[in-house]
Amino acid sequence: ESGGGGGGYIKAKINTENVLSINLIVGQGGAKDSSGTNAFGGGGRGGKSNGTGGGGGGLSGIFLNDANFSITSGVIGSSSEAVVISAGGGGAAGDGTTGANKKAPGGGGGIGTLWDSTRGTLDNKGRDGGASTDAKAGKGGKDILSNNFGNSPLIYRDGENGQKYRGGDCDTGDNGAVSANPNRQYGGGGGAGWFGGGGGGVTTLYPCEGGGGSSYWGHSMVTLLEQNGGANGSTSTSAGGSAGTGTGYTKPTGIGDGGTGPTNAG
Repeated sequence: ESGGGGGGYIKAKINTENVLSINLIVGQGGAKDSSGTNAFGGGGRGGKSNGTGGGGGGLSGIFLNDANFSITSGVIGSSSEAVVISAGGGGAAGDGTTGANKKAPGGGGGIGTLWDSTRGTLDNKGRDGGASTDAKAGKGGKDILSNNFGNSPLIYRDGENGQKYRGGDCDTGDNGAVSANPNRQYGGGGGAGWFGGGGGGVTTLYPCEGGGGSSYWGHSMVTLLEQNGGANGSTSTSAGGSAGTGTGYTKPTGIGDGGTGPTNAG
């Protein structure tokens, strides 16, 4: 089986002079065979019941503790005001009945395209999530809501689009729609971020992986010092992607790294 994507890394200075209170969110790694819950910090749900898809990793970040902040079942409300977000990695797909041993690694958190002037006011204030090259896999989160779900053919189920602060669930329904469909089986969930990575779909031959969430450092309180995305899971082994790291920072072993198959979560 494949490995999940690693989480992103951000180092920044934050001016809290005029701030009364903040909320520090520490994301949870995604779970294999999700029992129907998101990883804390909004990781998208992976396969359940007879499936082995990995859930996406939750985001880590700082949010203003004001009347707009909310968190429900580990998922941050979309009206909450983010200061800085380090994205979670996407979950890898599990083995399907006809797709055994296919490598379907999750996308890394914040390892995609750096935001530029095409993103308007968010120029140089964040970075897309990563994704595998599989055409049916969930794509990385971006600066806005996008169709990043894993698009499956014919009667097979699509993944869900990543949402604000939440990764998309795997193989839930049609055309990336938010769905309460409980019959997720094999696909990987998207990692959480500014916008979450898309959930993987299920094709005629095999299940697909989730994309990584996008990272964000665009609040006026933030001075960015360094940022590095997490790596995608391996395309040739069951190894998960390494978490992003920074200059002079010694990362504790395993912290933020994608799960190794058969754990395969972000």
